Amino acid sequence: FDEDHARAVEGLAAQLFDDTSLLHTLTPRDKLLLRASAWLHDVGDRIRYEGHHKHSQYIVEHSDVMGLSKLERMMVSLVARYHRKGDPKEDHPGFRDLGRDDRARVTKITALLRVADALDKEHLGRVSALRAQVHDTRGTVVLRLSGAGDRALEEWSLQEKCKLFEATFGFRLSLA
Repeated sequence: FDEDHARAVEGLAAQLFDDTSLLHTLTPRDKLLLRASAWLHDVGDRIRYEGHHKHSQYIVEHSDVMGLSKLERMMVSLVARYHRKGDPKEDHPGFRDLGRDDRARVTKITALLRVADALDKEHLGRVSALRAQVHDTRGTVVLRLSGAGDRALEEWSLQEKCKLFEATFGFRLSLA
């Protein structure tokens, strides 16, 4: 797997988690699940890039991941499965077996991971850091990005991958 990409996505996702804590109301344990998902979301590339999200789901679901319960491993595998573009659906295997609260947690974690993953679309680390500011009165979350190089592809990818974030949290994402 691309360790540099996983590290970049983990850092961006963790910062986004912290900066938007009032929106998502997730727990510190959920942050751990987000970080694990960031590390493991692309492990399916080793099997085949096409459909790698589903391969990642299978690998995570059927592996021992130290420190995670079976339920947490299932949740991380589902976040890996949904990190690309398909939204969680109640008729999907695994997702349908979760309780309502856990389905909501998977959806929220996925929404955060998608934003972070979009910001390293080319796996080149062009976005080295982010800060998110929640504007309640405007219903927006403004992202301030740091880094070097042309980030046009990352910004385009963010427009594509922010839809779940916006639908889940009811806030529009924008770049400063």
